[in-house]
Amino acid sequence: MKIFLAFEGTMDLEFLDTFKEWKDKEGTPYDAFNLLSELKKIDKVDDDTLKASMQQAMSKADVYVVVIGPKTKSFRKFTRWQVEYAVNSGKPVIAINLNGIRSVDFDRCPTFLKKNLSMHITAQNEIFEYALENWPASHLEKLAKEDHKNYRYSNDVYESLGLHTADFA
Repeated sequence: MKIFLAFEGTMDLEFLDTFKEWKDKEGTPYDAFNLLSELKKIDKVDDDTLKASMQQAMSKADVYVVVIGPKTKSFRKFTRWQVEYAVNSGKPVIAINLNGIRSVDFDRCPTFLKKNLSMHITAQNEIFEYALENWPASHLEKLAKEDHKNYRYSNDVYESLGLHTADFA
């Protein structure tokens, strides 16, 4: 499974190390990529060229992961394009909240993502792996029913994975 990781390129870089640790675990059934190198070109090439490059790279993903950090809601154009492309692709979107909230973080989540089909989880490997295993099929079922709401996993799911069940802000 190929995962595209969308994030705000200044504040969320620390999470990349955490994500790399998750990905590098033995037996991890996915490969992940991002466009950090493209972000460095943001002021050097025109928007259409940058957007086309981004879309070409993102089209290779099976699942999109959007990192929700302190500045994601007030994202710059590059982050906004990634979120919009991910949602409009029709592929599963998983939003990872860096602050521990396991549902939609209304203070940090971009409005476009809040209004569209997505799964919102905490930044914990166990729930992330659970979401990767379960959300793509659920996503397809919900798309077939034209259900475009956002979702979260129940306390029972978090507890079954040995994780805290309270939202943290």
